[in-house]
Amino acid sequence: MLKRALRKSGLKPQKSKARLNIANQNYMQIKLYTIPVFDSEAIEEELNRFLRGHRILQLERHFCADNGGYWAIMIEYVDGDPVAEAPDERAMLFLRHRRIAVSCGG
Repeated sequence: MLKRALRKSGLKPQKSKARLNIANQNYMQIKLYTIPVFDSEAIEEELNRFLRGHRILQLERHFCADNGGYWAIMIEYVDGDPVAEAPDERAMLFLRHRRIAVSCGG
C-alpha cells in the first residue's frame, strides 16, 4: 500500500545503505547492591571492582534504616572500557548540575 501511494505521488522509496550491526552493540544493564552499615568491607571491595571494570551510566543510592541500616545501590552500565569511553569533563559537570537541579525540585 505504501509503495502504491509513493508511485502515485511520483516519489521513489530511498534505499538505506546503513546496516544495523547488533553483534557489536553494548546494551544498558542494571546491577543492584545492598551494603550493610556494619561489616561491609567485602561488599565494598566487590562494588569498587565492579565500578572500575565497567562504563557507568548512572548510579543511584538510597539509605534504608530497616534491619540495622543498609545502602541500596542501583547501577546502570554498559560493558566496555570505562576509560576509553568515558564522557569528557564538561559533559560530566553538566550531568552533575542537572542531577542536583532535579533532586532539588528544579
